Amino acid sequence: MSWLLLAAKVVGRAVTVIVLVAVVGVAVANAGPQEALAGLEKFVGHINTYSKVMRLERVSLISGGRHSEVVMAMENSRPTYVLRYDDVALAQPEHLIRSMAFIQTVYMNLSASYGRMELFYNADHGSRAAQADKQYQEVRFSYSVNSVKYAKSFLMAATDNLDAKVDALMANYEAEKEYTKRLVDQAFKEIRAKDRKLLKDRAESRVLDTLEAQELKLNDLVLKNDRAGVANMLEAYLPWSVMEPFEANVWKSWLQAIRSPDLKNTVVAVRGVDYETDKVQRLTLSNGSERLAFFSTVLTKNQGSYTRRLRSLTTNRQQADTDESAPTKLLTNQYWNHSADPRASNFISFSLDPQVVAGFVGAPKFRKNKIEAGGGILAVRMDSRRLFPNMSSGLAGEIEYLAPLIIFPDEVVSYKEVVNYQDSATVIETVVEEVKAKTGVTLTEQSGSMAEERFQKAGGEAFKRQLETETNILMCSKVFN
Repeated sequence: MSWLLLAAKVVGRAVTVIVLVAVVGVAVANAGPQEALAGLEKFVGHINTYSKVMRLERVSLISGGRHSEVVMAMENSRPTYVLRYDDVALAQPEHLIRSMAFIQTVYMNLSASYGRMELFYNADHGSRAAQADKQYQEVRFSYSVNSVKYAKSFLMAATDNLDAKVDALMANYEAEKEYTKRLVDQAFKEIRAKDRKLLKDRAESRVLDTLEAQELKLNDLVLKNDRAGVANMLEAYLPWSVMEPFEANVWKSWLQAIRSPDLKNTVVAVRGVDYETDKVQRLTLSNGSERLAFFSTVLTKNQGSYTRRLRSLTTNRQQADTDESAPTKLLTNQYWNHSADPRASNFISFSLDPQVVAGFVGAPKFRKNKIEAGGGILAVRMDSRRLFPNMSSGLAGEIEYLAPLIIFPDEVVSYKEVVNYQDSATVIETVVEEVKAKTGVTLTEQSGSMAEERFQKAGGEAFKRQLETETNILMCSKVFN
């Protein structure tokens, strides 16, 4: 009996082993492209839990032996990550991990996604600095340990030995990191050389000195509403030769909007003016009325004539970058910097919400035995190319819009001073009524999630228009030819 029992146990164990092997064999046999695609789609569902920020795109072949890559597109009124893959990636899903890890690392920061969209745009349009920066970011964010681990969790059923296969593909991390760092260092050298050449060319040409010697300065031209004269002056001072493609194209669009404003596509917004920072430009006309114009702090903060202060458009951007790992100067960074600290900014901020701007009005001052206004409420109507949502700001509740550099007198709809805080509500009501009478637009409180959603949609559409602004950069200025 004992031998029979032992034989039965042995047979039983053998059967168990055979069954276990069979089960494992079935799992491996079922692994393949369908399981890889299912894992990818599940990953997309995870990324898009709260809003659609990524999608998949199957292509015939991705060159360079990568078999997957991440590109960006403006879709659903926001930057969208597109994971492109080919048939090899589905058959060998370890090739998907790097792209999945990149998206997992970066997708949640909407503000940074706008900057990354600009970076990808500049790289696609031939900027060597942007190409180096993009490659550096791809390596930096694709090798995040936690993101790689999480990406692999979606593809475990798609292939056997996934960990080992991914490790083999990522074995060159240090070499890639070193290579992309050399690219970035070289980009820095080229950028600094361009900066030096720009300053040298300007010194030799003396074009800016000639403009600064003119009797009519920038503020005079603005108060005269001489849009062509202002645009020509800005065109001479803007540092075209060191701009990235996106920044140059957008500035060209702004100059076009200065010369020929589109009155059919406008934005009406309000600003709380503070006389400590807003040096209001005033011109009394022969009939006793007053013209008003406004400048950004990059022009009001500096010394010298307002024409000479335009040199700061070059010097400020050369001093602005604190991230030594990023050689590219992004316009979206300037947007973000304004929201963080508007001092010495190229932009003037506005809002669609009168209640928001009321908190930014300068405090009344007691002078010569009387109370004087410390600021007021300004309402403008401007070409939508020059007044747009600041999507790089993390303060969506402020519904912040930006205007570059200058507000012309013909863009001012209403301006009322606030002499004491008790009058604020009355002043706001007066401005709102005047805006409605002159433009037909009713300014109302913008609050809650619906207002923020509208703001984000408007910002995405405005940014998309900026991306689609294709101009010939070399035609922007002939100063350095």
